[in-house]
Amino acid sequence: PYLRLRAGLPVSGAGGPAGRALRTEFHWLVEEFRVSVFAQEVGTRVPVSERRLDDLAARIRATVD
Repeated sequence: PYLRLRAGLPVSGAGGPAGRALRTEFHWLVEEFRVSVFAQEVGTRVPVSERRLDDLAARIRATVD
C-alpha cells in the first residue's frame, strides 16, 4: 500500500525544498520498511513502522495545503 501512497503524493515541485526533502525521506523510509518486512535479518538503518510512514505522508500533504 505504501508504494501506491508514494505514487499518490504531491508532485516533486509542490511544497518547495521542504516538501522535496520530505518526499525523499518518505521514499527511503518505504525502502527501509520493505527491508524490515522481507529481510528482517538484515535490519534497518532507522526505526520504521506503518505509523511513521503514515505520519510522514500526512506531513507531506500538509506542505502543499
